[in-house]
Amino acid sequence: MSKGFRTVYLKDKKISNLEELKSSLSENPTNETKIIRYFYNNLNVNWEIYIKPYLNGLQPDMILMREDTGIITVRFDKENPTGIDPENHLELLQREIRTVLCPSCYDSFLKDWPPEVGEYEKKLFLPVITSCIISTEQNSSEMEEKYEKFADKSITAKDYHRLISKDDLQIKDVKKNIPFLQYDGRSTKMNSQIYKELKFWLMPYESMFEESNYFSLATMQPLALDKTQEQLTKERTASGFRKIKGPAGSGKTNILSFRALNCSLESKSVLFLTQNRSLIPYLMNCIFRAIKSKKEEFLISKDRGSIRYDHFYSFAYKISKLLGWENKKGELRNVSNFLGNNEKISREEVGEAMLEDIQAKKLTNPKLFEKLTFDVILVDEFQDWLKHEWLIAKEFLKEGGEMVAAGDATQDVLGTDAKTNFDEPHALQGYGLPSRWRELQTSYRLPYDYVPLMESFLKEFLPKKGVMIPENRQRDAFTETYVDWIMVRDENESIDQIIFEIEHFKSEEDISNLLFLADSNMSGYIVLSELINRGTLRENEITHTFPYYGPKKSNEDFRKAPKGLFTKEGTKHRTGRIFSIYNEDARIRNRSGFFVQRNTLKASTIMNFKGLEAKNIIFQINKMNDEEDKEEYFTEVYTGLSRLASVADLDESKGQYFSGIKVICSEPMFAEYSKSWKNFAKKEISPDF
Repeated sequence: MSKGFRTVYLKDKKISNLEELKSSLSENPTNETKIIRYFYNNLNVNWEIYIKPYLNGLQPDMILMREDTGIITVRFDKENPTGIDPENHLELLQREIRTVLCPSCYDSFLKDWPPEVGEYEKKLFLPVITSCIISTEQNSSEMEEKYEKFADKSITAKDYHRLISKDDLQIKDVKKNIPFLQYDGRSTKMNSQIYKELKFWLMPYESMFEESNYFSLATMQPLALDKTQEQLTKERTASGFRKIKGPAGSGKTNILSFRALNCSLESKSVLFLTQNRSLIPYLMNCIFRAIKSKKEEFLISKDRGSIRYDHFYSFAYKISKLLGWENKKGELRNVSNFLGNNEKISREEVGEAMLEDIQAKKLTNPKLFEKLTFDVILVDEFQDWLKHEWLIAKEFLKEGGEMVAAGDATQDVLGTDAKTNFDEPHALQGYGLPSRWRELQTSYRLPYDYVPLMESFLKEFLPKKGVMIPENRQRDAFTETYVDWIMVRDENESIDQIIFEIEHFKSEEDISNLLFLADSNMSGYIVLSELINRGTLRENEITHTFPYYGPKKSNEDFRKAPKGLFTKEGTKHRTGRIFSIYNEDARIRNRSGFFVQRNTLKASTIMNFKGLEAKNIIFQINKMNDEEDKEEYFTEVYTGLSRLASVADLDESKGQYFSGIKVICSEPMFAEYSKSWKNFAKKEISPDF
């Protein structure tokens, strides 16, 4: 092997020297070691090598990465722990890296609007990933015959989809096998952000504690639980099934995080599922904070179980690869249907067809499912789930396994009729859940003196949803809460006021401490565009979840643009062409990359921020549409108001001891209620010494 030792990880362990690497590889099959030695000896020493990384359950055989060059994903020509064939597996890896793990892989360049607005889709991804299938036994002809998908790629695509045969492994000039290495060390496409995002998922936990400060991991505070919460993290029911409900900030996600950790320490495999794509990085951070509270015990554990994080439709995509649904064109359960791209078919219809097919295949080929089953499945934001989605996830629970659901009906912003399911004792028939809820009463996240405002909102607008019991904590004695509710005439005046408030906040505080919670994707994008055009913010100072690229500095006045421009359907130009800045890939990219720890202004709608929290919020509430249901509208508003977190529960490294929210509202129904905010007075809380 080469003289200079590079960064090498094998499974969940960092290799510190050459002798240790040789010793570790001696346990590997000879053909695998030959491939590893090939890359180790022929790649520049600045390349990092990850051998059999877990990578959130994607489990490639190898990942190779260099910050100034690119990423190489490798599948050996043999069976893999995922049970997916090499071509489909590498396709899945590409998709997940670009849309979930490394959203910065998207090329965000957008041409001038409007005539060329559709052209950016032609160069959607930065060409930084090369996929390789490698064999130590087959020659080139045999590989091309076996792997037709790769062999039939276009000439350009073949540069990034490589079939490397036993003869190719004799070629020491690795550039001949992987053409993009001609730019080794001088790529104009690969960048440090892509590198950091992927490394965030690749690094073993030990290394993250020792050497990583990506996305403020080093300064995160350990999670703390009360006695009731802690009890729920240590025990399981006799049946293995449990449901937990509680108000905003009552610690539901924290309980699930600690339960995941405790089960991992028991060598169990865990799947942590939610519906909201934006929540995935946050779930991982909660686990990391839980681990911090048990760091020593965690690090000395030699046989930890794996923890996978996913949202339901991403998990369904993996099921499709396992069961071969992508080849079932025209059938109800094909990929485009269950990913929600077919508006003629409902979620229920697709889900029922998926469930029926899964159950049928389980009877005929149960071993197929062993690759994607778990000892424990934890479901967060349960109010967002439909029955068939729960039952599909349940099919991937091992026999005798454990499944826990946690949620809050007051945050049912998706209209899944969660109130009925949560309130009626027999409403969850067929779910396989116990009849009794474990109910949390205390709201810990919300600032103590802010809770009465939330209770009065519930009593006035959502009287059936219950009230919260605040917990008076000593730490709150040293924090301050500010609130303000500003009534405006219309959406236009609302945008003006929000821009003023954001500019004022930036002049006084660190903009990365602020969340802008927009009423709609369109309003949010308009605000961000104008802030950039005014020079208040740069493009790289913003992280958002809106389904559009950019925003970029331009001369366009999006306030005057037709609303159709912001929708999937688009708007018709006088030339007859349809224009839209909405893009499904941009939606996935922005929501997957919504790391709440980024040193930027965060902007989102409540639909994509549910489950998350912030200590400084500007919340836009526009008038209720005629077609909106009143209770659903009030639920959405309440969910936004309840995102506020006491600074005592967040990162204290910046030395700030205040949190607060400013509401900019054009809905007259809230005019009277807003007066209670005007009368809000911060009460002195004396420490209980």
